[in-house]
Amino acid sequence: MFHGLSHPWFGRSCTTLLVFAAISCSQFQRADPLVGTWTLNLQRSKFSPGPAPKNITVTYEQTTSGLHVVSIVELPDGTNNRSEYTAGYDGKEYPITGVPTVETVSMRQIDALTTERVDKKAGRRVQSYMRQVYADGKTMVVTQKGTDDTGSPIENVMTFDKKA
Repeated sequence: MFHGLSHPWFGRSCTTLLVFAAISCSQFQRADPLVGTWTLNLQRSKFSPGPAPKNITVTYEQTTSGLHVVSIVELPDGTNNRSEYTAGYDGKEYPITGVPTVETVSMRQIDALTTERVDKKAGRRVQSYMRQVYADGKTMVVTQKGTDDTGSPIENVMTFDKKA
């Protein structure tokens, strides 16, 4: 005889259903809006003190180890500089390659569309990047503050467009 919620079949089925629902919902979590390839919109960017690079392309890829980032900067003289790192949004320091003035990066997520990256050398903060993706997911503004390799202050506001 079935006695409502106390029936053993109901308990097992309900547990199975809840586990399935939790797994299904986790697959629909919002993807990191940074993921993809972004190119610098030079006309909408400001570099202080300058000079501005010719171009910057940044690719963000979600991996099991965190966000894998590759940045290629075309300098004013036409040469390229490539940097690369993989980091989680946990505030821990991770190694970066390709930037002589920086040894580690750490990241944290401010909200669904905003993240911060902090660069350090010899344990000392050198630069920070506040990255804000527009709600449409097609534009990102990165505010870079800190010092360059000579210790001079820099404050760049870079606008990026997401490649389709």
